[in-house]
Order: sequence, then C-alpha cells, then structure tokens
Amino acid sequence: TRFDLSSDPLAYWTRSLQMTRYLMFHLGERSPRKGESYWEFTRQLNMLVSLYSRAAASASRYVGGVKIRGNFRGDPGEKPVLEPVPAAKQRKALYLLNTYVFAPNAFALPKSYYGKLAGDPFPDLIRSVVSGSSAVFPMLDTFASLQSAALRRIFNPAVMRRVLNNEFRRADDGPVLTLAEIFSSVSQQVWSEMDVPKPVDALRRQLQRAHLELLTGMVVQPPTGTPEDAKMLAWDQLRSLKGRLMAAQKAGFKDTYTRVHVAESLMRIDRALNAR
Repeated sequence: TRFDLSSDPLAYWTRSLQMTRYLMFHLGERSPRKGESYWEFTRQLNMLVSLYSRAAASASRYVGGVKIRGNFRGDPGEKPVLEPVPAAKQRKALYLLNTYVFAPNAFALPKSYYGKLAGDPFPDLIRSVVSGSSAVFPMLDTFASLQSAALRRIFNPAVMRRVLNNEFRRADDGPVLTLAEIFSSVSQQVWSEMDVPKPVDALRRQLQRAHLELLTGMVVQPPTGTPEDAKMLAWDQLRSLKGRLMAAQKAGFKDTYTRVHVAESLMRIDRALNAR
C-alpha cells in the first residue's frame, strides 16, 4: 500500500501523528526566521496539516480491516485467505482517531497562529489565476473537513459491514472489535463536553453536528448498504445522547452558542426518533 513505509505500518502512522502534532504545536517557535515572510510559516503549517490528515486516513484503514491473501492449498507456510486485522490493532487505530482527530484538544493550536497566516509574496501568477486563492485562510473549515472525513470513513456502510463480518468470523470467543464499541467510543469522545458540562467551541460544534447528522441519517434515511445492526446501534446512541444532552441542559450553559447548540441537537434527535 502506498506510503506504508514500515514493516509495522500502524506503528509508523502512530509515530507520524505524534511527530506531526508536535511540529505543528511548536511551529511558531522556529518559523518564520527573522527577515522571512510569514508565507513560510503558512506553507509549513499547511504541509503539516496535510501530513496529519494522511496519517489519520491511513490509520483508519485498520478499523474493520481484512487481510486478503492469494494462497493455494499446500503452499509453504499457508495462512488463511481471509484474516481480519487483529482486534488489538483495530482498537489501536480507533484510539488514534479518538485521540488525534476527535479529542477536544486535537486541533487546539495557539491562537497566535491565526494572525500569522499570509499569502505568497511572490506568487506564481498563472497558477493563481487558474486555481484561485484565499486570503483569509479559513482554518476552522479545514479542521472541520478533516474531522468530518474521518467520521465518514469509520461509519461508511462498507466499513461497518466488514466490522460485523469480522465479528461473525472470529473463532470461539477470540478478541474482536465490535461495531457497538465503535459507536460507543466515538460518541463518548465527540460529545465529551456534555459530561462535565462545559462550553462547546466552534470546531467542536461542527464535529458534533457532523456526528449527529450521521446517526440521524442512519435512523431516518440510511445510505444504501447500511447494515441493520448499524441502524439499530445508531437509534440506541441517539437515545443515549438525548439523555446526556438533557442532563447537561439542566446544569445550564452561560455560553449562548452552547445553549442553543444543545437545544437544536435535542430537537434534531427528537425528530429522528419520532420519524415515521
């Protein structure tokens, strides 16, 4: 597979996420150098975000992963033709996504960064005219898109079917990553503010809306190929989430955005649960 540069690709992508995150959070200490344009800082930040996104996408392949071999009977050292990725590796991949993509502090870069973003002082004029450019650098949208893409990969109907089939294939009572565990752990991380409760910032609100849209979609108008068990689990998660939101709402929010966000989320959940 392209970009798997190790005998243990998941360990490689784990290290890649760790290193890229460290470099992102310390970029302001070394860039730009004195006399350089802030374009150098902007260019490096964009490159690091791209590397971060690639590492997260590659790690997500392990969730519901299956090894496929072209064996013939009697081959030396013959192994199963179809073999689920070990449950420990699938669970590690899910942990990486929860930690580096869905956690509240996943993209908590220093706010000073956003005042340093600048365009290329010596642009390629032809390329600029053809592709266009943005002078305002909407990083909120960039991070929200990265998180939303990770959610869609995990809850893709094909991935969920593979997870269920991996559960079905397991020998005896061997370890397995279940679809129920995926639904539960992601929901717990995405909506972690509801358990404190505390204000939900703009990026977290975007992530929570994307997650809620996936769950309500599975219940009300599931995408083609969505397993029945996934629809059932989505319904159960909506009921559980409704309870968490109601408890948080009773505690009260001083922040207007959070208060309205919670009320709107409850309305959307009720409409989905009461749909006919």
